[in-house]
Amino acid sequence: MLATTHATGLQGFGWKMIASLILLLLFIGWHYFQAVRGREPFMKTRPGWGFFVKIFYFVAVAAIAACAVTSFGAVLFSGKLLGWALVFHMMGAGTFVFLLPILALMWGRSSRFGQAYRPGRQERFNGLAKLAFWIMLFAGVITIYSPLISMLPIFGTEGLEILLDIHRYSGLAVVLAAILHGYVVWLGRQGQA
Repeated sequence: MLATTHATGLQGFGWKMIASLILLLLFIGWHYFQAVRGREPFMKTRPGWGFFVKIFYFVAVAAIAACAVTSFGAVLFSGKLLGWALVFHMMGAGTFVFLLPILALMWGRSSRFGQAYRPGRQERFNGLAKLAFWIMLFAGVITIYSPLISMLPIFGTEGLEILLDIHRYSGLAVVLAAILHGYVVWLGRQGQA
């Protein structure tokens, strides 16, 4: 018999997931209102993205969305990730595992904090986009390695449940950071950030 049981549906993780998404959307609404009204200093132009960068970003967003929809749908409705939802979750996860290091190499340098200012050089990302990128990167690594570590035969049932919770919460952090990063990138393309 299991020492702990995981609540499904709108109990436990489901409420935390919905509350965090609502809080992020409220923050985005507030930030957009501030950006449009010009209360925060934003750059008006950014370096353009190449074709392959756009493709990698779109595929990474699609992979994160596939994992989010399948896993969060399972949490909210059945509590189990089975069948086609599991297949699509694993397809998105494999794509994410492949693209995360590529995105880290492509944007790691331009997402560094504390770079010395050089006149005439424009930053690709502002501070909020950099923060979202690093959260997405570090939470993504944790999200990737928690199920891989659970495949080792060294954890008991409680250890596997802890690793599943780590995977859930780090996956939620990836989704929230990806939404925030996508918003800030979109805002920059609109000339507001």
